[in-house]
Amino acid sequence: MTDQSTAPDDYPLQRDARCPMDPPPAYQSLRETDGLVRVRAWDGSEPWLVTRYDDVRAALADKRLSSDPRTPGFPHTQPTSAARQEIDLPFAFVEGPEHLIERRLLVKEFTARKAREARPAIQRIVDEAIDGMLAGTKPCDLYEALCLPVATHTIGELLGVPPADRPLLQTGSRRIGSRRVSKETGSQAFQDLNDYFEHLVDLRMREPGDDMVSRLLAAYAATDGLTRAKAVSTVQVLFFAGWGPSSYMIEFGVLAFLLHPDQLALLKADPSPGLVASAVEESLRYATVSVNGRQRGALEDLTLGGQLIRAGEGVLVQLDSANRDADTFPDPDTFDITRQAGRQLGFGYGPHRCIGADLSRVEMGVAYETLFRRIPDLRLVQPLDQLPFSTELTLYSLDELLVTW
Repeated sequence: MTDQSTAPDDYPLQRDARCPMDPPPAYQSLRETDGLVRVRAWDGSEPWLVTRYDDVRAALADKRLSSDPRTPGFPHTQPTSAARQEIDLPFAFVEGPEHLIERRLLVKEFTARKAREARPAIQRIVDEAIDGMLAGTKPCDLYEALCLPVATHTIGELLGVPPADRPLLQTGSRRIGSRRVSKETGSQAFQDLNDYFEHLVDLRMREPGDDMVSRLLAAYAATDGLTRAKAVSTVQVLFFAGWGPSSYMIEFGVLAFLLHPDQLALLKADPSPGLVASAVEESLRYATVSVNGRQRGALEDLTLGGQLIRAGEGVLVQLDSANRDADTFPDPDTFDITRQAGRQLGFGYGPHRCIGADLSRVEMGVAYETLFRRIPDLRLVQPLDQLPFSTELTLYSLDELLVTW
């Protein structure tokens, strides 16, 4: 059991500027010693931080740890997280039958088969983005030119969001994810997005189309207890989760390849589906973009990793630390696309595992294979120590990724 006699570190823990692609170095020492330790959040609360792979999986599968932000002791990692309590919570933040009913409706839209069926559309989106890169000026910001449009247009097309509306929604989503905005600004961003998706839901109720929102509304209409407000909050979180993580995962995967020319040479020599899929899994493991741990509140006393956690205490489950655990992934700080990395936790684990995982995998695979095939001499403009990494958002990001060819 941990005996933490020193003051807890401020959360999130700091990365080493000399190794910005790696998680905070303190995670390694925690995995090797305490496993669980208290940290200090922005509001002065002191939730438990979970760092070991096995403990992370156990925590994410434990129904005694709730993802509902209304749970006593729930660890709010920034002011906008606290603002979430004021909205009609989408399925990702509730538990029990309410969560299961909605998840069963949604997973039908995010099966592996549907992800494969979306590949031609994703290929078109990627090719159009690369066409724009090649027709534009050099150097260019890869995030703005490729990563962001691929993720945004993919989820936007699935949901039926008009292209002209997508930049507005990106802005609101970034405010929600930011550590630097106030609770009031976060609340307003939630409200603005809610207003937009109310409009979209009402439009699809009047004029159904061949899109995910129309199909979900039809399914909701046939299910007792699922309201218009719930549909609005769910569509909103699908858009938010669909564009943000995917765009940054594509960006950091490309960066990992550009920093490891030996692995890029392997992919160019063998762009087969098997190796591309392996490269995607390793990218998700090596360059996990989650800065925040998955937030949980303890509903009752439990023991995790030898540590007693009391009811009403908060828990932060750190995915990037788990994905660098040497007990699960030998030589974890090496980027190796031939590694068997299928157990990586970039999409989470358990009942709240990301439902869009298969779709994101297709986006990443198509982006990697097409980019390096069409622009084989792609290279970074700036050295690693000059890249503008940012932890302002709840996802690790780069303010820009300048490339040329």
